[in-house]
Amino acid sequence: RSATVSVLYWGSFTVVVEKMKKDPRIEHPLVQLLTSMESDPLLGDLYPKKAGPRSLLNSNGAICHVAMYVVTDTGKLIVNTSGNKVSAKMKTAGGCNYPNGVPRMINSLRLELMDEFGIIFTEKNLIRLSPLYIMNGPRGRSTLLQVALVKESELGVLWNAERVRQLSSRGEVPADIEKATPDIISKGTGTIRKIPMCDILRSKKAWRHCDWVSLSALDSIGAFSSIAHSKSVDTFASIIDSPEYSTTPFMIQVIAALNSPSMTPLRDLAANPWKPILWDDAKLLRTPKGVAKA
Repeated sequence: RSATVSVLYWGSFTVVVEKMKKDPRIEHPLVQLLTSMESDPLLGDLYPKKAGPRSLLNSNGAICHVAMYVVTDTGKLIVNTSGNKVSAKMKTAGGCNYPNGVPRMINSLRLELMDEFGIIFTEKNLIRLSPLYIMNGPRGRSTLLQVALVKESELGVLWNAERVRQLSSRGEVPADIEKATPDIISKGTGTIRKIPMCDILRSKKAWRHCDWVSLSALDSIGAFSSIAHSKSVDTFASIIDSPEYSTTPFMIQVIAALNSPSMTPLRDLAANPWKPILWDDAKLLRTPKGVAKA
């Protein structure tokens, strides 16, 4: 890595200080947002009952998992069917299994989408993004959800870099998938499908359980129909009631913080196209424990 990075810890927060004057990460919209948020005096208090909106959102315990559902303008949902013939289930782009704050997990949404579907949002392929949705899980481990509407004709080749990495040497797939060779890309093109939305909710047994739960919950609140018909929404973020786990008071506070007037920069970030911060650098946005392993 060309830049020297100092990682400082302030309570549960990770502040990344870039020392090089010319580092492209400094100009990344997420880094700029985190810099402005983490230099705010509101971050001095870690306790949700006392904290302001920004410290609440940066709390490392806010979100543990992410999932992005991508719908095309031709009425199809993009799914991943990787796995052996016995265990293969339809899955959306998502993952993560570490607690982190909302701004950092928005990057994880884009990163998982890039790694599992080969999609990087651009001005050409992105039509619009839904609000953020949060669903509670076991032991308060919440999932950040979002729905995207894209132009199918502008997507290019869909491929699963994660699958290629699992089946070959880890060094074969570059962190920046835009630098992958056609030969590497061809190894990951067999598992991505485009399924008509009218057929999606008829196939519960074909889905991985966690993805089915969030998919059906998003459908129940009209998330897919809203984004397809460009319906405006009054809120930036909402809680989705999980059929299996109750929503925690902490997550109610997080949603209120997300919808506060001071969160306009975060709203803009979550609604616009940008390339995610890549793997090595993204680790610096995790918890102190995660950074120590990087």
